[in-house]
Amino acid sequence: MSLQPYVNKKVLVITADGRTLMGDLLSCDQLTNLVLGQTVERVIRPSDDPEPSTEVSHGLYLIRGENVAICGLVDEDLDGQIDWTQQLSRIQLFDTVFAIGFNFSASIGAFTSAEEEHYRI
Repeated sequence: MSLQPYVNKKVLVITADGRTLMGDLLSCDQLTNLVLGQTVERVIRPSDDPEPSTEVSHGLYLIRGENVAICGLVDEDLDGQIDWTQQLSRIQLFDTVFAIGFNFSASIGAFTSAEEEHYRI
């Protein structure tokens, strides 16, 4: 699947090492190398972690294609209604990601058995 239709739109990228990055897709190529503008990394902590979830601004950001696990469009209206600094469980996080209309371009993999049951994978 080509990401070309997503250029100049807000996307959310989950990397192979688990980072959650959101920004404007400025460019992409056939190897899924991505250039994001106005990039924000969401560091979402589990509910039992005493440290709060945060958003870290990165600005212009390049992601090598081999590190892209998932890339999808963001429903900006719905995304704006969510307080990303509150602590969420993994299932709550996936529910939220699915609710914002996340269009998957790759498989997320590594679901736990509880998550597989929840999403009937």
